[in-house]
Amino acid sequence: MSIAETLAHDPFVVESVEASEASAASAKLQPYALTVTSTTDVDFVTIMDRDRTRYTHPDPQQLGKPYIGSIDRALAGHSHIETYAGTLGEYVRAMVPITDSSDEVTAMVTLRDRTDIQELTGELETMSTLSDAL
Repeated sequence: MSIAETLAHDPFVVESVEASEASAASAKLQPYALTVTSTTDVDFVTIMDRDRTRYTHPDPQQLGKPYIGSIDRALAGHSHIETYAGTLGEYVRAMVPITDSSDEVTAMVTLRDRTDIQELTGELETMSTLSDAL
């Protein structure tokens, strides 16, 4: 979740979602999100408006389309991790609200972090091994 939190507080991201309409925000943020994906252990980054409009997505056909999934906790200002089946299949994702200087939620960022998945998979394998040993 740390990468999602970093993105949600990045001045470039905060300013881009505050100062731009959807297509302008996408033009700024999509290359940035793809760079984050290619240089970290993140499978995808989706940044969206409060109304679910996607500014970024690994599939360019999804830009400007509504985000699928629950956003209620993020709209309430809470970061969280959940399992979800979306346009990219079933996965564990982190969602973090993007806030302005008065702590109002202006947008949200969600991502799938391969490290989190690898850690969860390792924990499940360990639990399975321990269970088999009993």
